[in-house]
Amino acid sequence: MNDLQFRVLGPLRLWRDGREIDAGPRQQRCLLLMLLIQEGRPVSTSELVQLLWGGEPPASAVNVIHKYVAALRRIFEPDLPARSSGTRLLRHGDGYRLISGPDSLDLSAFRRTAAMARAALAAGRLVEAHDLFLDALRHWHGSPGDRVGDNATAASALAALENDLFTVVAEAARLALRLNRPNSMLTFLWRAVACGALNEQVHALLIQSLAAAGQQAEALAVFQTIRDRLVGELGIDPGADLQAAHRQVLLQSVTAAGSGGARAWQAGHDPAVGVS
Repeated sequence: MNDLQFRVLGPLRLWRDGREIDAGPRQQRCLLLMLLIQEGRPVSTSELVQLLWGGEPPASAVNVIHKYVAALRRIFEPDLPARSSGTRLLRHGDGYRLISGPDSLDLSAFRRTAAMARAALAAGRLVEAHDLFLDALRHWHGSPGDRVGDNATAASALAALENDLFTVVAEAARLALRLNRPNSMLTFLWRAVACGALNEQVHALLIQSLAAAGQQAEALAVFQTIRDRLVGELGIDPGADLQAAHRQVLLQSVTAAGSGGARAWQAGHDPAVGVS
């Protein structure tokens, strides 16, 4: 069996036996992405039609899906005999399931490691949980699938996955603040606000973390950016969590020296309160 590696937590990418492979045209890539995010669970043909075309599929939609499936099978297993289904992309009822393997999909590794982090946190092993959260987030490289899906159904599936990422970022950021390690999360929080330009929760946590790391001016600039965006694009003011984070930056005297600043921030604010 060929060694396949898949990445969906960022631009969709595929490697076969260590060599990166083009997954084909956009809709074929979208089909692959939708199968991958199911992590081996079957997807019916009708669901795939909806994911690829939304509410207005062409009359040839099912035949097109069959064509894409055949092409992907040849990509996964170049020596596959004609008309063979191979060992990776299998027929299941009236649909398909993709066998990616436990260590070949970044999404699976991310979810497995995040679950280990949550278990360590629940058991009170805070440093271990912090390190596991960071390990999980290192699998994340940007918006899932880089928005390969361009209809509402596919976009909704990818948005749900992105929200799962934001949830883990938030859990990890709160723990990092609790441990006085705000710097450890800054890269991931910046990535989160880049992906979620209107996500108030991750912006509030970035503001808190920057301030705790002694970067008060940057924290205020982040607040101004998200405030302008909310007002300009949605016509709304920042919510309670963002406003609370902003007030805390203004009220706290955060020193520029890493751990001292984090302690000053912690003394005046419990990061587990005020950001849901």
